[in-house]
Amino acid sequence: MGFTSECAQLPSKISDFIDSNLRYLVDATVRFIRVPSPSGSEGKVAEVLLGELERLGFKSIIDEAGNVVGEMGKSDYVEGKTLAFNVHLDHVPPGRKECWKYDPFGGVVENGRIYGRGAADTKGSWAPMILAMEAVREFCDIKGRVLFTGVVMEELTYCFGMKYLLEKTLRKSMPDYIVSGEATSLNVAVGHRGRAELEVVTKGRACHASAPWRGDNALYKAARAIIAMEGLSRDLMDGVEDPLLGRSTLSVTDIKCSPGARNVVPDECRFYVDYRFLPRECLDDVLKRINEKVKAEGATANVIEVEDKTYTGLKFVGKKYMPGFEISSDHHLVKTSVAAAESVLKFKPKVQRWDFATDGGYSMSVRGIPTVGFSPCEEELAHAPNESVRIDYMEKAAKVYAMMILMLCG
Repeated sequence: MGFTSECAQLPSKISDFIDSNLRYLVDATVRFIRVPSPSGSEGKVAEVLLGELERLGFKSIIDEAGNVVGEMGKSDYVEGKTLAFNVHLDHVPPGRKECWKYDPFGGVVENGRIYGRGAADTKGSWAPMILAMEAVREFCDIKGRVLFTGVVMEELTYCFGMKYLLEKTLRKSMPDYIVSGEATSLNVAVGHRGRAELEVVTKGRACHASAPWRGDNALYKAARAIIAMEGLSRDLMDGVEDPLLGRSTLSVTDIKCSPGARNVVPDECRFYVDYRFLPRECLDDVLKRINEKVKAEGATANVIEVEDKTYTGLKFVGKKYMPGFEISSDHHLVKTSVAAAESVLKFKPKVQRWDFATDGGYSMSVRGIPTVGFSPCEEELAHAPNESVRIDYMEKAAKVYAMMILMLCG
C-alpha cells in the first residue's frame, strides 16, 4: 500500500514505540481536557496544543482564525502525498454539573477511561494523532507530508474554522487526504447527512388579546405551518432510504413570538427547524421544499445567518449549514484506511456513517478533498454527561494512524 522498502519493515518498531509511550497518551489528553475550550474561546487550549507540537519538534502555527496546524515531513514533498489529520478545538457546554460523576474539566482517569467534556468530541483523538506522527518520524523518512489540524468553532455548524484553514492557511499546499478524528469507535466513517438550521417567520397584526378580532394572530399561522412541517417530516420518514445514510429528517425545535406579552396577540412568530438531508439534496432544494409547505400562511423559511468572531477577533458572517457527504467504499482512501485498521486491530472495521454532521462535509463536498473518519472516540458519548474516551482505544488508534501515514505518505 505505498510503502518504501525502508518503511515496509517498520510497523512493529512503530507499534513498540507507541506501546512505550502510553503514558503520553493519557497525560496529554488529561492536559487538553483540563483546559475548557467552548466555541469562540479556544485560545488557551490552542496555545497548549501549539506548545505540545513545538515541544515535539513539529513546525507549527496558529493561523489568523485561531486554527492550530502542525507539520511533519519534507519541505519538498512533491514525490509523496499530504495527509491531514483533522480535529476541532471546541466543545459544547458541560450542562448541569450534578449530572456528572466527575468534574467535567477534571480529566479524571478511572476504569480505563479518561473523563471530561470534549473527551469523545474530539480531544480523545488529539494525542493518538500526534503520537502517531512522532512514532513514524522516529523511524521513517516519509516521501510525503502529514499535517495535524485543529480547527475552531466546529460545534456552531458554521464550518468557518475548516473553511478558513482550506481557503486561506493551506490554499497553496492543500492536503490530498483528510482523516477526521470525530468519533467512530475504531471504525471507518465515510459520510453523513447534511444539516441546516432554518428559521420560519409568520407575520400578523398585534392587538389587545381581549379583542382578537382587531388583529391577525401570527401564532395561529405558525401553528398551521408547524403542522405542515409535521406532515413533511412523515413524508421524509416514508421516503426512499439511502443504504448508508438513511433518510432525510426534519424536526421543529423552538418557537418565539413577538412582542411576547401574554395579553397581546402576536404580530410575528419565528420557529426553528433542524433539517438533516442526504448529500444529493442541495441547500436550495431544502429551502424550496420547506417554503412550498409554509407559503399558504405567508411564511418564509431561510437558513439562519449569523455574525460572529473567533477567539482571535477575526469576524465573519456564517450560515448555520453543514453539507453532507459520502465517499465511495471503493475509494483508495477508504480501502487504505480499512487496511491500516485491520493490520492493527486484527479484524476488519465497519465502514459506517456518522449520525451527526462534521466539517468533513465541507472538505469533501465543497473542496473535493477525499475525507474519512477514524477515531478512538465513541459517538454515543459525545455531548453527554460523563463523556469519556477509552485508553485502550487511544492506543489502537495511534497505531492505526501511524499505519495510515506509512500507507498514504510513505
